[in-house]
Parts: sequence; structure tokens; C-alpha cells
Amino acid sequence: MREQLTARTINPESEEAAIPPCLLEEDVHVASYHVNVGHGNCSIIVAWKGNCRQIWMVDCSIIDKTDYWRSYQQSIEACFREIATQLGLQEDVPLHIDGFFLTHAHHDHYSGLEYLIRNHLIDDRTLCYINIYYQMASKAYIKTLKALANSNVKIIEPLAGHSNHVIRFLHPECRIFRSKATVRQASGNYRVVGNPVNNSSAVVMISLGGHSMVFPGDLEEKGFDAMSSAGTCSRWLFDSDYYAVSHHGSINGHADRPCLRRPMGYWGATPLQCAANRVNKAILMGRDRAYSGIYSHAVVSCWDGRGVLAKSEDASHFLVLEWETGSTALY
Repeated sequence: MREQLTARTINPESEEAAIPPCLLEEDVHVASYHVNVGHGNCSIIVAWKGNCRQIWMVDCSIIDKTDYWRSYQQSIEACFREIATQLGLQEDVPLHIDGFFLTHAHHDHYSGLEYLIRNHLIDDRTLCYINIYYQMASKAYIKTLKALANSNVKIIEPLAGHSNHVIRFLHPECRIFRSKATVRQASGNYRVVGNPVNNSSAVVMISLGGHSMVFPGDLEEKGFDAMSSAGTCSRWLFDSDYYAVSHHGSINGHADRPCLRRPMGYWGATPLQCAANRVNKAILMGRDRAYSGIYSHAVVSCWDGRGVLAKSEDASHFLVLEWETGSTALY
């Protein structure tokens, strides 16, 4: 399976990965849609100016295993209908996901991928940012990888060195494997992360229309330490306008150690304290108490003390964040 996906890997500097010129202008309208999928992650970023548009997606869960395998397909479909309305599209004009970011190989982040492929929202025109080297033995994950391979998506590894001024990866700084047994004939720099899978999360920062948002997947403390020691996070993490709270608001996704490489003006502060003091809005996805420690009061209060926290769980179907104003609305 890895060989099939490797064959679809492209150079991030190639024309296929180029950012459309319309997205490089200041007056681009940007909104992110954070779907209530129970305990899971599913965010859609839409940027448009006139007839020029891009739709990107960060993770897509459709099933909540912690709630008797409840399906949230209706929520995702309601979100797509609203996006089509906002873009002024006719009913016969299909939506298409131009870029898909899978932060890591957990069911509550990838379970909706096959649905997207079946409904032609993801196809051979889609750029898929995914770590194909962190192998999981899960039958569901292998089935998902097979569906991706069969759909002929183009693959780009989410690595810091593959960043550009619109899509920036703060973590990882090198290729990540799950175990020494899966490394095989690796060349260049790499790390073996093992468990928890959360610390293999790609942390992506998307900057559009003069604003930016960080999506940290389910990164936990050791992952934050790795990102900090690599020096890829400091300036970008602290300067983001919006932030998706890591690991569903649990304490292990809330780094409490000082950033090892801090920018000027941030001495003595932890990474997320700095971010929490600056962001205009933080989005918390997941379902409270789906697992022990979700949500943690210590984490929620870090953001809620400034009144900047919004929870996808509070929405019937999805939460919309307007990047220009920082306002949110529930649908």
C-alpha cells in the first residue's frame, strides 16, 4: 500500500501544488467551518474571490465510536450545502475538495475519507497531505489508504520543509515512523514516534486573506516539545489569529513546559499560554467527557478566560468562523 501511495507523491514545489493567484490577495474572503461530528475533528476552509475559489479540509470524521457508532453524515452534508449557498453555486454544480490534510491516523480524524471519495468530493485533482510512512495495523485505516490510492489523489508529505507562505507545517520537521520495524530503507532525517499516535500529528498553519489559523491535530506534550526543540513553531504559533485546540481540550494536549526556542517578548511563557493570550478565537472540537479528561477545566479556562473559546459541540451541525472579523455562528 505504501508503494502505491508513494507513486502518487509529488514535489511540493511543482505546478500541481501551486497556490492559485487569487488566494494571494488581501481581499480574499475566508471562512472555516467546524463540523459537529461528536468526538472527532472535521474542519473545512473556504477561500474565494469572485469565481475563484479553493476548498480545503483538515481531517474528516463521520462516525463517533464513543457514542455507539453514531453517524454525523447529515452534519457534513448540511455544511456542504451551506458552503454551496455562500459560494452562490447552483444545485447541479458539485463541490470539490482541492486540498485535504490528514493530521494523523486516528479513526476520529479519518473515518469520513471514504465517504468523501465515494461522493467524488476527493478525486485525482485533490492534493492530499498525509504521512504515508506512519503505518497503522487497523483494518479501517488500511481500507482508507486503499481508497485513497484507488482515487489517484496526489500526495504531499506534511513536513516543515514542504511549507510555503500559505501552507506552513510547524510539525513534524522530518519524516515520522511508528516503529523501527517500519523504517526499512529510510534515507535522510527521520524520527520514530511510536505511541501515542497523537504525537505523529502534522501541525498545519494556513494563512489566507491576511489572517491565519493553526490546526495542531491531537498533538500532546511530547509532540509540542519536539516541535519546540526543532525551532519550527515559535514565531508562527504565537502569531496566529485563530487556533484549533489540541487533543480535544485534554490536559495532555496542553503543553505546560516553556518553549525551548521562544521569540523575543515571550520569555518565561509556555507555548499555549502565549497563543491563548493572542488569538482572536479558539475552536474546540470533540465531545465533552467522550474520554476521561475531555474537556479539561484547566485547558478550557485557559481560553475561556478571555471569552475566545467556541465549541463545535454547541452547534446542531457546524460552527462557522469568519476570518476577517473573528465572529462565529452556529448552525
